[in-house]
Amino acid sequence: RLLRSERLRRSMQARTARASLVPRRSSALTQRAVAAVDWSRIVARRRENYARLATALREAHWARPLYDQLPPGVCPLAFPVLADDREWARRRLLTAGINVRAYWEQLPCGVAAEAFPDAHYIANRILVLPVHQSLNRRMMDELLAAIASF
Repeated sequence: RLLRSERLRRSMQARTARASLVPRRSSALTQRAVAAVDWSRIVARRRENYARLATALREAHWARPLYDQLPPGVCPLAFPVLADDREWARRRLLTAGINVRAYWEQLPCGVAAEAFPDAHYIANRILVLPVHQSLNRRMMDELLAAIASF
């Protein structure tokens, strides 16, 4: 529900922006969990998912990749695309069950459109598609099918 409601998203973003940052040490449990992670498997899975999306998006008319390929060794957080009608694309993706995000919806007030037109262009169009390692082949197939249906 939060992702589908612009009002709720903006309220959450504003509340998060006002929150103070209090640095803390991670727990021993967290440190053990991080030490047990197979980082090379995570990087490989994320890169594989990114590559599959890059291939699928070559034919998309509603969005174009911000980067169509990754440099060697890069582990992507997500797959950023620029959508001409971001809200239409976001609604379609969310309706299809795809957890899509729009980063930088609210730029800092010091980033004026007149001085930074490229930043505003990207901020008004960017969507990030998931590539995380917990997406299995079936989930990626569903994501790719949803994108192909647009």
